[in-house]
Amino acid sequence: MHHFFVSPDQIHRDKIEIVGEDFHHIIDVLRIQNQEKFVICDGDGSDYLCKIGEQISSEKRLTAQILDVYPSESELPYRLVLYQGLAKGKKMDEIIQKGTELGVSDFIPFESQFCVVHLKEAKAIKKKVARWQKIAKSAAQQSKRGRIPQVHLPIFLSKLDKFHGKSLIAYENEKKRSLKEVVQQWEHPVDQINILIGPEGGFAEEEVSTLEKAGAESVSLGKRILRTETAGMALCAQLNYALE
Repeated sequence: MHHFFVSPDQIHRDKIEIVGEDFHHIIDVLRIQNQEKFVICDGDGSDYLCKIGEQISSEKRLTAQILDVYPSESELPYRLVLYQGLAKGKKMDEIIQKGTELGVSDFIPFESQFCVVHLKEAKAIKKKVARWQKIAKSAAQQSKRGRIPQVHLPIFLSKLDKFHGKSLIAYENEKKRSLKEVVQQWEHPVDQINILIGPEGGFAEEEVSTLEKAGAESVSLGKRILRTETAGMALCAQLNYALE
């Protein structure tokens, strides 16, 4: 069943107003028929089972008739925040797409000592983030998420001095602490987990030391070295298996 997002102000007592790109996607791309059912999510925890009501093609507007309302059940029981070192090429696109599918709630790109990508111009940064946000929305619809993850503006890693919840650093030089061992020591339930993934060049030792002083714990993901676009997804999947 197709899945779409709207803002709460588009939702009324027994109908939902759909305009613009969503109208085009429903009518022109997917060609959903009048009696065909689909789901609209308000992005705040509720799903609406709908079918097409009134349709005005000249205004690119349609009314979806609400048939049923129920809680979204696809969100994780904790907030999952991915701090990701800026990566080159299409890697960030892949990280945001797959991370959304795995339940990430916030993506916070960062620039660090070994980054090969540097976003210096404010206009270029905002353009990148806007494109990443569209990728997150598309992936959220495809995976039937209850919320669209937020892609934040990039920050400098050196600015991180405290975290809310539990924080994990995927660090290739960590040989003692496994993810399993660290998670088993936590008091449950955990309301937020922050994952820190270095760029292609990894983390500098002094960066890891600073993050640990801020409350993060470095963990090993195993004996094999993972690429930056793989490490975060592996860590998300392992956490979901252990805690969801």
